[in-house]
Amino acid sequence: MNDITKDIIAIPDKIKELSVTIPERTAIIAKDRILTYKSLDVLSDRVSYSLMKEFPNLQNDTPIGLLLDRKSYVFPLELGINRAGFSYIPMTDEYPEDRILYCLENAGSKVLITTYDILQSKPDLKKHDIK
Repeated sequence: MNDITKDIIAIPDKIKELSVTIPERTAIIAKDRILTYKSLDVLSDRVSYSLMKEFPNLQNDTPIGLLLDRKSYVFPLELGINRAGFSYIPMTDEYPEDRILYCLENAGSKVLITTYDILQSKPDLKKHDIK
């Protein structure tokens, strides 16, 4: 019997590989810009490093809330969170605050990544114990 798992490669590893073999090829086309495999890899590495430095006590698979609009920075954030060994809870700025809080609390997340503008538009999020 063949072991089908031997050919499986994790997405972060595949992006790293492609950033070496075809660095200038387009990886992401988003509303606000185009990211090459190299730029996606560099940005996601920065995210990963920053998360591990900022939150050294987080355990592997800790869920991190991502509350963002649909822009190009979503992809490096998702990839960087995975590279750091964490999981993420994807949410859009269109979610009502009670749904966002439910998602974070239900997953046991104490970390939320968002933008200043989104945070300003959702004042109840500031009242909760989220970093």
